[in-house]
Amino acid sequence: NFTNAVELTDDLTALTASRDVESLCKLLMCRTTALQATARTNEATQAIESFINQFRGRKEVLSLAMELYGRNAQYDRTGSFIDELLKEEPNNLDLLSRKGRAELALQRYHSAIEILTEADASEKGLVMRIPINSMNATSGRIALGTPGGMAAFLK
Repeated sequence: NFTNAVELTDDLTALTASRDVESLCKLLMCRTTALQATARTNEATQAIESFINQFRGRKEVLSLAMELYGRNAQYDRTGSFIDELLKEEPNNLDLLSRKGRAELALQRYHSAIEILTEADASEKGLVMRIPINSMNATSGRIALGTPGGMAAFLK
């Protein structure tokens, strides 16, 4: 019952005193899911932003922000979090592919090519699934590591 979940997570501030960020991340995930399921998306966004502002420097928080904004197709907001995470792990294929998908969704094709080519160079044979509507392409599958990789696909 999402309404009960919202009520149970209403008072995040009482738990912030413990500074157990990992538990707070789980609670925020539960809260935002419940808020979204009850059509309270503005409140979900406010909860995310408040939490990020309070705990921004933590890797768990950056990952959670990236996940929550990505889940809601708010790709314009995921970029800064992905960039911060990539500073720590510049060859992380999951992060690179998320950044590439975000750039595709935002129709920044040249940037997506650069990012996905970088991912291709890091790991030959990586396969990504991309929503067809984000590219107006006939296929939702791009096989990186094939001759020409992403650049050949987008030509």
